[in-house]
Amino acid sequence: MTTALYRVFDSDDRLLYVGISNYPATRLDAHRRGAPWGSEMARHTLEEFPTRRQAAFAESEAINIERPLYNKQGRRLEPQSVTLARQETVEQGKSKARKELTRRRKELAASEERFRIALANGHEAGLPLRELAALSGRSTETVRKVIRINGDSRTRAEREVSA
Repeated sequence: MTTALYRVFDSDDRLLYVGISNYPATRLDAHRRGAPWGSEMARHTLEEFPTRRQAAFAESEAINIERPLYNKQGRRLEPQSVTLARQETVEQGKSKARKELTRRRKELAASEERFRIALANGHEAGLPLRELAALSGRSTETVRKVIRINGDSRTRAEREVSA
């Protein structure tokens, strides 16, 4: 079953009303008999859509762009196509932000790996924790934890004895 989008015009060709219906002839007769503007109806146009959803979208667009005199419902401050375009732009922005966040996380992970390697090398070379902390811009405790995570939990004195 198709759904029709109809537009009703007066004798001066002003757009009075836009609507959708599965039975447009019946609906137009109801407008002619019951709507306050029914006596102003001079002609109408019909446009068929395969689904009610498509017709409803077209109706919303027509109401918001063409601004019929008597439609009260369905008016928004901006046409739905503008709203959808804005939503698409927001989604694209979110997608771009996610990609950037992923890229920065990878970059940070690589940077952290370089930091760990540098600490391990400095630790292996016998630099004291305070000096490693000062060079890395991290606290002594952070440096100590990183060194422990990397597998060398011996103190400097223990390393010197074993060497």
